[in-house]
Amino acid sequence: MVWMAVAAVLVCVNLVSCSKDDQEKEIVKKLSKFTVENSSGRVEMTFNYDLEGRLQGAEQINYDGSNVTTNVYEFTWGENTIDFVMTKVEAEDWVENTTLTLENGLAKLQSEDYLFGVESTFAYDTLGRLVKTTRAYYDLTLGWEDNKLTSIKNANFMLGYNQSFEYESVSSLKGHNPLLPYRVGAGILFVAHPELAGLLTNQFPVKETVQPNFVSGSVSTFTYESDADLYVTKIIEKGASGDSEVETFTHTMIWE
Repeated sequence: MVWMAVAAVLVCVNLVSCSKDDQEKEIVKKLSKFTVENSSGRVEMTFNYDLEGRLQGAEQINYDGSNVTTNVYEFTWGENTIDFVMTKVEAEDWVENTTLTLENGLAKLQSEDYLFGVESTFAYDTLGRLVKTTRAYYDLTLGWEDNKLTSIKNANFMLGYNQSFEYESVSSLKGHNPLLPYRVGAGILFVAHPELAGLLTNQFPVKETVQPNFVSGSVSTFTYESDADLYVTKIIEKGASGDSEVETFTHTMIWE
């Protein structure tokens, strides 16, 4: 399924020498729509912001064959918290509540009331980049080099994996890579606001290798298209595992 593939797998250009305020200034346009499509389906995400540029609402529509599901999100920003409610439109009584606690402008703890309650924690290096995140079923460690996310390691014994990213050169593209929050299990809020989780970067990998502990690995390659302002508008991802047929995912972004 397209959504599972996206969910399976972001830091200013000169983060070493810039402050958090400088990072925020780098984002001139906001991501207003993000679409992922392959041969089996499509996912569409739309984002709405308040006058301060904070995510106020979002909608995610999943097209899987003849099955269509819609998730609607509403966000409330406090001084050091963000509360959001997700409602599944097709399921009358399905509502999930989440609270994200911030410390120095970065996500510290995310608490969800899904099932019996799920918590996620976040840890950062001295530059404010995400280096560790934990959840009930995974423990991820992230590696950075020259402001590029280079590795992710999942320490789960049965479901663990090592993931690496390769780059050709320093990117001059603008915007941010909306794929990377999903590579670390982060949700729709961080797709719009990667800076909240220390994942803000405009460095785009050209190759991704995933090697699970007990099964064959996969390799994906990425090519990019941008608009006249150098904002990335399309990512073509081609990936294959073992001898399987190459599968293509088309990721489309609209910035406003």
